[in-house]
Amino acid sequence: MARKFKDKKVGEKFKHTSPMQTTDIEKIVLNCGVGQAVGNKQFLDNTEKALMQIAGGQKPVLTQARNSITTFKLREGMLIGLSAKKFDQWGNYNVGINDLSIFPTVPYDLTFKNQGLQITIVFKSNSSCTISSKQLTNLLFQQKNDNFSSADLLTTNLVLITSDNRTSDFFAEKQLIFPLANEEDKIVAFASRKIEVGEASEGKYKYLPSYQYYHKSALLYNYLGAKKSREEEVYLVEGFFDVISLVEKGVENCVAMLGTNLAEEQIKLLTSLQKKLVLFLDGDKAGKEATINALVKLLLREVDCEAIKGNYEGDPDEICRQYDKEAIQDFLKKREKPYLFVLDYYFSK
Repeated sequence: MARKFKDKKVGEKFKHTSPMQTTDIEKIVLNCGVGQAVGNKQFLDNTEKALMQIAGGQKPVLTQARNSITTFKLREGMLIGLSAKKFDQWGNYNVGINDLSIFPTVPYDLTFKNQGLQITIVFKSNSSCTISSKQLTNLLFQQKNDNFSSADLLTTNLVLITSDNRTSDFFAEKQLIFPLANEEDKIVAFASRKIEVGEASEGKYKYLPSYQYYHKSALLYNYLGAKKSREEEVYLVEGFFDVISLVEKGVENCVAMLGTNLAEEQIKLLTSLQKKLVLFLDGDKAGKEATINALVKLLLREVDCEAIKGNYEGDPDEICRQYDKEAIQDFLKKREKPYLFVLDYYFSK
């Protein structure tokens, strides 16, 4: 069963072969400086009304100065900016506008000369993109970038130098690339999944080798999303596609351990969530044995945990594509205590 495109027209236009290539827009952020409001309250009131017109009635958030700066006549707590949404620090598309009068919904008497506006299009963190097998290699040698050096690309293993002194991207073509963030929500590495999976022996996922700031065993995909969730439990799965599919079905309280082995660093992150853990690993032999190994590690640390009943086949991603949202919710209610899961696996053969 093929996964449906979230925006079919976009996928068709750019000839995407997978719906994960279509980037999702999470929100649009409007930021406007109001430094002139220091001696002109009318400026602040008019700017607030103008932003409300642009943002469809949403009331802007007032940003105040944190410190006093005498040179700029700035006092702590003084209003310095307006924002329709909080800006997050992912790589997003930005555009600047220096005249609010271009918006037809804003009355002319609410605009001021040289009043600018920054528009930020925020993309969802679980979105992905494809790159060619030479994109980063070409970037390394043919383009100059002030944000990073050639050494940065080599240190992070994004670009490799072979034994015969040739260069190539770590991720080959026809790969979906995903950012991996740490517990502070900072991107420290990337991973990929093949768009077209070949032989069964070939792995679907590929991860960058470890370097100074990144160790796969110390990360949980969607950790921050699970931490923000108000649910009292969190689902533990293997791959990031499993997380993405569950989130699409409304299950946002889930994390991926990026493989089948639950590492010590990951257990520390899981316990820091202070939530009940529900293991939902792949339904094949390797997945069930990985579930048992993980359950044993969690029990030794007295972590409250359960496992989804093992009478299913495939991985969570495949299961989510087979059933609707309501059926998935019912499926996730079928659980077993750790000891019963182990007994069922070894004695029900």
